[in-house]
Amino acid sequence: REKFVQFYSQLVNLESLLNGHVSASQLFPLLEQITNQKVYYRLAFLKVPERELNLEGTAESYELLAQQLESYKEAEGVDHFSMTQSQLNDNNEVQFKAMLKLKDKILK
Repeated sequence: REKFVQFYSQLVNLESLLNGHVSASQLFPLLEQITNQKVYYRLAFLKVPERELNLEGTAESYELLAQQLESYKEAEGVDHFSMTQSQLNDNNEVQFKAMLKLKDKILK
């Protein structure tokens, strides 16, 4: 009986630990799903406690960037987003920085 109680206690502790564990495994499928094929990212930085994904990327045009921003807006896993910077580069492509605030379920 004592060993069973000890084992059960370990299971409860393990369950608690796993429930609090952060997993970014859903992040990559989400990005793949919501990213336009003519947009690519050069940098992705995840701030786990804040649930923020900071992205630096390039789009072929401002029209494509606008479509990309609309995709962020419509994404189920994204709570809200903001674009922090955009500019044309030497190749007439649009370089941009955006921050996506992720919903809790994406990192669980």
